[in-house]
Amino acid sequence: VGESSERLMADAAALAAMLENGQADPVGILAELDRIERRLESIASAAARLDEGGLKEALAQRDRELRSVIDQTRKALEKGDAPEAKALTARAAQQARELSEFVDDELNGARRRSEEMANNVKNLMQELQE
Repeated sequence: VGESSERLMADAAALAAMLENGQADPVGILAELDRIERRLESIASAAARLDEGGLKEALAQRDRELRSVIDQTRKALEKGDAPEAKALTARAAQQARELSEFVDDELNGARRRSEEMANNVKNLMQELQE
């Protein structure tokens, strides 16, 4: 999940850079949106294997929200509504960054909790041996 999250962050940054540099042509936007969706599929697949129900649910919710914005962006591009497509593209990039940060924060928290638990078990074992 962590690696896909990092790639999602890079994809979001590329999409944001396209907007900032004025290179936001419809074909380029669609290509980046497709790449982001592939990352979402990878993250969703990994999240499905997670034991933590709360994390899985939170990821699923954020995934749905981002996919909705991506669909809206595609519709705006199909209609030729460039200002709306640009605004939605910026929103999609922001949501992708937020999802990536959320995943990273959760993974770091899980690692920290695991390390704390291991230390607690180690300390308990030492106390029992004394």
